[in-house]
Amino acid sequence: MKIRTFICLELPNNLISRLSELQKKLALLGESVGWVKPTNIHLTLRFLGDVEAERKSEFKKTVES
Repeated sequence: MKIRTFICLELPNNLISRLSELQKKLALLGESVGWVKPTNIHLTLRFLGDVEAERKSEFKKTVES
């Protein structure tokens, strides 16, 4: 099975809160936009694509070192 894989940074809660408020203000403009849930907001550093799930621990170990 393949999983969508990327390397990202989690953002501080205060920044996520501010971005969430900005999303709400922008939503009032009425454009058809699919907003990301605040719990899913992150900074993607590198998108790796669909990789075999078995390689997940390999990627994790490399990123954490």
